[in-house]
Amino acid sequence: MKVYFVTHGESQDYCDNIYERPESPLTDDGYQDILILAEKFSKISFDVIISSPLERAIETAEEIAKSSNKKVEINELFTEVRLPKELEGRSIDDPKIKNIQKLLLAKWSYPAWHYSDEENFTDVKKRAINALSYLNQRQEKDIVVVTHSHFLTMVFLVMALGKYVTAEEYSRFDTFSQMDHASISLCELTAKGWKMQIWNESFHLIRSIN
Repeated sequence: MKVYFVTHGESQDYCDNIYERPESPLTDDGYQDILILAEKFSKISFDVIISSPLERAIETAEEIAKSSNKKVEINELFTEVRLPKELEGRSIDDPKIKNIQKLLLAKWSYPAWHYSDEENFTDVKKRAINALSYLNQRQEKDIVVVTHSHFLTMVFLVMALGKYVTAEEYSRFDTFSQMDHASISLCELTAKGWKMQIWNESFHLIRSIN
């Protein structure tokens, strides 16, 4: 099995420097980027496309689907790491919000602790394990999954390290990796487990510089 993990295009909330809301649409640049993605996937054979339920991911998936006459399957397993509802739509630079974020980071690894309705490290790792188990059970040979950078970081780490991924390892790699919008990563499931073939490929989005 080959899985093309695609990150969605740039969202309006991201561009406005606020914590992204589920309904945040793509920016004009984000939409142009996914048109380039769709053109690329028109030359790649795949069997099914699965998307996160968030608007920015669905827009991305639907544009890719148009090029292949595929229907988009929505699956909650591939949504972004859920932040507290108190952060949605709020400025990242708001001092009150920064204090909440500091608290979340300090308590990130505590399995039983939640500020409100967010996911902690244990929640996200469990979901990534379930997402990979779900993909393992699919019968298709070539799958496209449209998802989000922070959750995809956890998926990759679980592929590499299994259930032994620690909160510190996740935080270090999430800061280091800095995945691009509208990027493609290709992973293959072999008899020996998951293998990464391509990571965060976004050269197709490089625009001409005058």
